[in-house]
Amino acid sequence: MHGDMGFTVVANWKMNGDKKFVSQFVREIEQQQPKWRHLEVVLCPPQVYLDFTAQSIVSSSIKVGAQDVWTDDNGAATGNTSPMMLADLGVKYVIIGHSERRLYNREDNLMIVNKFRSACAAGLIPILCIGETAFAKENGRTLSTLFNQLEIILEFLKEFKSSEFIIAYEPLWSIGTGIAASYETIRCVHDFVKDIFLQHNVAVRILYGGSVSEMNIANIAAISSVDGVLVGGASLSFPRFFEICSLAEGCN
Repeated sequence: MHGDMGFTVVANWKMNGDKKFVSQFVREIEQQQPKWRHLEVVLCPPQVYLDFTAQSIVSSSIKVGAQDVWTDDNGAATGNTSPMMLADLGVKYVIIGHSERRLYNREDNLMIVNKFRSACAAGLIPILCIGETAFAKENGRTLSTLFNQLEIILEFLKEFKSSEFIIAYEPLWSIGTGIAASYETIRCVHDFVKDIFLQHNVAVRILYGGSVSEMNIANIAAISSVDGVLVGGASLSFPRFFEICSLAEGCN
């Protein structure tokens, strides 16, 4: 068991899908979801389909998450989406600091903490992504890299203590490769991150992401410090995502 909160399965569709895909996926998952008594399912479509996804969902057990958010509630920020706009659509979660945003959009730790702050202020639950490169992994710098990414959050932790937030460990070298981190690495990292926050009297939920599939979910979900998973490519196939959810349910 993973506590009162159960196990969270987040589908990050990235820049994929259309209205037909959303409609079919939501319809199928709502047919199956009542079987999953211990799971919270979160769908994160592209921003342009957030409202359509929210309007398509009937079940209160399926939540909508955004893939990104801006730092301010309004203003001259062409092309961006404010946290208040997301909240207005019924969005509950928002992914922040995904490695693809850090890489392609040049997001640094200061930008990420400002997005984190704005999401918390709007009542959203940020899912903060952290992860090491292959170079850091090969040079034994996994934990120090992750601490550097968390450090700026820890600096402002007093203002976040009353807010709900989630950490997602996504090793960069694992994303899209089909090669997940070893179970021992996942356990070690999740314990490390939880210990950091416990030193500040904060209990935090941690998800694992990075080539999560129906082949490894049972072993990942069996790790007591794993509170959920962030699923990328496998979430674009409903049969695969259904299998992931069903196997995760079996571990909870």
